[in-house]
Amino acid sequence: MLLLMAAAVAVNMLVGHVVQYVLQWPLFLDAIGTILVGALLGPLAGAATGALTNLLWARFLDDPSIAPYALTAAFIGWAAGYAVQRGAFRRINRLLLAGLLTGVGGAFISAPITAYIFGGITQGGADYLTNTITATGANLLQAATLQGFISDPVDKVISFAVAWLLWRFLRPHFTPWTTGSEQIFESWTGYTVAVIAGLAALLFSFVFLPAFGRSAFSIFYVAVLLSAWRGGVGPALFTTAVGAVANLLLLISPYYAAVIGAEDWLRTLIFVLVSCAVAVIVDQLGRRTHELHAALLAERQGQARQRAIADGVVEALALISPDQRVLAVNRRFGELFGAPPERVVGQHLDDTRTLYEQVFEDADALYEASVITSSDAQQSYTRQIVQKWPQYRELLHYSAPVHSEDEFLGRLFVFRDVTQEREVDRLKDEFVSMVSHELRTPLTSIKGFTEMVLDGDAGEINEEVADYLGTVHSNADRLVALVNDLLDLSRIESGRVQIKLEAVDLAEIVALVVRTMQPKLDEKQQQLAVHIEPGVAVTGDGDKLIQVLTNYVSNAHKYSPVGSAIEVTVRRQDDFAHVAVTDNGHGIAPEDQAMLFTRFYRVDNSMTREVGGTGLGLSIVKQLIELQGGEVGVRSALGEGSTFWFTVPVQVIGDW
Repeated sequence: MLLLMAAAVAVNMLVGHVVQYVLQWPLFLDAIGTILVGALLGPLAGAATGALTNLLWARFLDDPSIAPYALTAAFIGWAAGYAVQRGAFRRINRLLLAGLLTGVGGAFISAPITAYIFGGITQGGADYLTNTITATGANLLQAATLQGFISDPVDKVISFAVAWLLWRFLRPHFTPWTTGSEQIFESWTGYTVAVIAGLAALLFSFVFLPAFGRSAFSIFYVAVLLSAWRGGVGPALFTTAVGAVANLLLLISPYYAAVIGAEDWLRTLIFVLVSCAVAVIVDQLGRRTHELHAALLAERQGQARQRAIADGVVEALALISPDQRVLAVNRRFGELFGAPPERVVGQHLDDTRTLYEQVFEDADALYEASVITSSDAQQSYTRQIVQKWPQYRELLHYSAPVHSEDEFLGRLFVFRDVTQEREVDRLKDEFVSMVSHELRTPLTSIKGFTEMVLDGDAGEINEEVADYLGTVHSNADRLVALVNDLLDLSRIESGRVQIKLEAVDLAEIVALVVRTMQPKLDEKQQQLAVHIEPGVAVTGDGDKLIQVLTNYVSNAHKYSPVGSAIEVTVRRQDDFAHVAVTDNGHGIAPEDQAMLFTRFYRVDNSMTREVGGTGLGLSIVKQLIELQGGEVGVRSALGEGSTFWFTVPVQVIGDW
């Protein structure tokens, strides 16, 4: 560290002496080493190097005109260190601006020294500029100041550029002594800034008033601006008061001994009014800037939370704008489809066509669906798709519109990997199908031999044995029904059920079901009424409709008391036929109604426990009706009976 500072001092003295006294240039270039030390070691080291350079130069070269400028050199070293801490050396435009501002500051410090101590003559290359300006009629301090404004900024811009080139190579080898200058400056707020800015402006006015006259008071505008920026209205008004007093008192002080005229009062009044306006404007601008910063910070935090949530889900997500651009995708999207988010986001759907073709089977259909629905602000849809790259997967693709409070933002595409679930379902279906087929053969034998024994084919049996065999036969029937339901459910879920859509007369369906169920209805003395609206035919599968209606009527029969009434109603409802079976049984609670059409669900009450069942019948009904384009449902209240209904599309074929 000390070696670097010593080398910097030597470079400053050598280059400065050659440029000023040998070449007689109107520049100095005696701060390159100071700037380099400030950039590498920090503001304090830079200030120390600058001051030490001038003191040693004055001592060893016997040049007393250099020593007072130690203050300027210290400022330059401190400014270089501070500029590095603010990031000025990271970009060339900031570097040049830092050099320019440092040169202006140095000119303000050096001008009084040049004028008051040396009378404008420093035996350097810049003297001829001072002499030239003085010869035009300007006073000595004004000439020294203008000379500094011309030469110092250029000098410091060049010096900063040279030091920057050296800094780029040396910075990995040095650690700054301190990084506190930035924090100290940033900590100046409120009246601290007002006091410092007011005193600095007062000192500037006191020094430069003889050179520039009443225009020197303009520096207080800068002081008011700084006070308002760092402190708000109160500190800015304090600085305004200091400036107004200085505008008047300095003129009548022994230092200047002027007479205050109407022009001075007007200038002071204008200063106060403009400063108050500046204070209010800057304060409001600062508040708005702070609010905007807080809003941006909150928005970034919200976006970060949303991104974390989106990246944490197991589904791949993509948001598509109404104009078919990819607005956002999550991390899972890139993992699932081998497409990094930065490659996809911002692309038009047209540009992703290749990705569709690479990743999906039946890519054309999926791509067309994505394009067509991208501007749909209402509908949602779900479909099964197959991924072929980078590995085989079965996906559940879901798309839904996304809205803000008053705007359609686009559509969210969700891709869920259901490969394992589908494999489990297939294994389950295969197991159910195998077990059901294996059970059918022994159950058929049990039923057959039981019927033979009950019929007396194996000899006469007593009443007690007949009761036992009747129980066996009844339970065998229940097992056969369960096996048949399992087989039906397995075929439906595996897609092996074929629906033959054709014109069907519902009156014939109802009549067939009534004839089939009539013996059982008679056993419980139940009355079945039929109400059919004439002229209504449906498009459906007759066999499946018989199975559905038989299930409804059978349930009404089983869960209704002896002597009750059952009603079958068929009517047209818009483009559908509405078929309802109503009973006056115990009714179903609302919490049970929502689950009735799910697999293996049974209402838990004394009636259901007595009757028995598998809980599969209504699930099969629901899937059979939905395969035909209809819907199912139930209306019920406890103690008031139930109405089970289904719909199928109608086809008008004339009067029946």
